[in-house]
Amino acid sequence: MIDKILLPIDGSKSCIKAYEMAKDFAEKFNSKIILLNVQTLPYQWSYSTVNIGQNREEYEEISSEILNTAKNYFDKCNIKAIVKMSFGDPAINIIDTANDEDCDLIIMCTHGMSAAKRFTIGSVTNKVVHHADKPVLVVR
Repeated sequence: MIDKILLPIDGSKSCIKAYEMAKDFAEKFNSKIILLNVQTLPYQWSYSTVNIGQNREEYEEISSEILNTAKNYFDKCNIKAIVKMSFGDPAINIIDTANDEDCDLIIMCTHGMSAAKRFTIGSVTNKVVHHADKPVLVVR
C-alpha cells in the first residue's frame, strides 16, 4: 500500500511528468501527496547577518508560489496534497522529510544533466536515489 508520496518540486516545467506519475499513483492507491520545495540559501547568508541580495522572506515567497501552483494542480484532480517548505541542502531535506513523514514512495524528476556534469557536481536525484531508505521512482 502506498499511503504517502513525497513529491519534491522545484517549479521547473520539466517535472510535469513527475506530477502526472504522482497523480496516477495517488488515484490508484488513494494516497496523500506531500509537496516539498527546498530553497538553497546563499552560503554567506547562512553564516552571517549580512543581507547579500535576497533575504529569507523572498525565498519563502518563491517557495510558496511554487508550492501553491503544484497544490492547485492536485486540488483540481481531487487529490489530497499538503505543502512543505524547507531550506538547506535539497537532497538531505528530501531524505529527512521522507523519513519524518514516513512516506512510502519518493517520486522525483531528473533534469537531464550530462554524465560529465553529474559526475562533477552530482545531482539531487542521484544523491536521493543512493542515500534514501525509501523507494525512489525517477521520472525522466
